[in-house]
Amino acid sequence: MLAAGSKMGKEELHNIHSKLEKVNCYTKICNGYGQNEMCGAVTLNSNAANKEGSAGFPVIGTDICIVEPDSLEKLDVYQEGLILEKSESVFLRYENMPDETQKAFVTLNDGKKWFNTKDIGYLDEDNFLYITGRMSRVLVKYDCKISIDSVEEKIKNHPDVCDCAIIVSDKNEVEEYAIAFIALKSEV
Repeated sequence: MLAAGSKMGKEELHNIHSKLEKVNCYTKICNGYGQNEMCGAVTLNSNAANKEGSAGFPVIGTDICIVEPDSLEKLDVYQEGLILEKSESVFLRYENMPDETQKAFVTLNDGKKWFNTKDIGYLDEDNFLYITGRMSRVLVKYDCKISIDSVEEKIKNHPDVCDCAIIVSDKNEVEEYAIAFIALKSEV
């Protein structure tokens, strides 16, 4: 079974597995990742190579690169950064939107052009991709970029927490701030 769309975390995977097992369905759930601009899947887990919590391994003919968002310097394994993709299946342009098409790509110091996913993640030593957030869900505080998705995930991992959602103030204000809404297990 293939799961795609938004990131599916370990807790969600375990929840689905337990529901399937109750009806005697013992199938693996494999996460995938991709964008319309890349004509579908960019990474996939498979029955043979399935790392729980990952979005999978790059499909044949696709390269994934993780870079520091501001400098576009390539990062090492397990370093979280901006996810870039390259493939022959990448779209050519947004129809009648040349400025948006230009913004969709970045050129690295080596001269190679990559599609900017605007997602945050990292690669492990086996080249499996882990999605940790979106650039649109980043709080800038004292010149530090904080992934709201990563903070939510850490809060949700607390044994007393049932769920968490974080919102960020309007970026037009003088100073950004975040508000966390937390549901405790004892309140549910």
